[in-house]
Amino acid sequence: MYDSPQHHGPQQDAARPPLGVPLLPLAPGRRAVYAASAWYPRSLLLGAAMLAFGWFGLFNLSRSWQGATLMALMGLAAILSARTRLRIDGGGVEVSLPGLGGLRRVVPYDTVLFASVRPEASGRGLGIIGGSRGWGYVSGREPVLALRLPDGREFLYSTRDAETAAALVNASLARARGDAGC
Repeated sequence: MYDSPQHHGPQQDAARPPLGVPLLPLAPGRRAVYAASAWYPRSLLLGAAMLAFGWFGLFNLSRSWQGATLMALMGLAAILSARTRLRIDGGGVEVSLPGLGGLRRVVPYDTVLFASVRPEASGRGLGIIGGSRGWGYVSGREPVLALRLPDGREFLYSTRDAETAAALVNASLARARGDAGC
């Protein structure tokens, strides 16, 4: 559990995580890194279907080759974005898409209130660009690392060991905020 005997005032308390979120005890001066990689089968299947429709559309001898080409390009993009990497280290939380040339987004710790774990995703995937609810990559089968952001949105990422990932984020946050014990 996240607990600190120090009291930092009302503004600092508002940023405190709720009781019960995982916290990894890090000894002073110790560093830890969490890295995970995931494949998203739904994205692979969607991309393969789009490629197939594009391929057959080109041979359909229709006058609209632009639609078939666009479908094939979107399918290729879906396939290339089906593999993601998550890295949590001293600089923050990073998600990258190796298939798309290492396209990446970083969530610095100063933009994270706390990390928690959800047992599974809602089944709907979020893109790396995101929307009004949040951003990240999720699948319906694995636990989800959920980072609460100050604007009310969340960063979500499905990973087998979401509890360890959340515990490391919370430990890094506690250390950055100067809380005792980390």
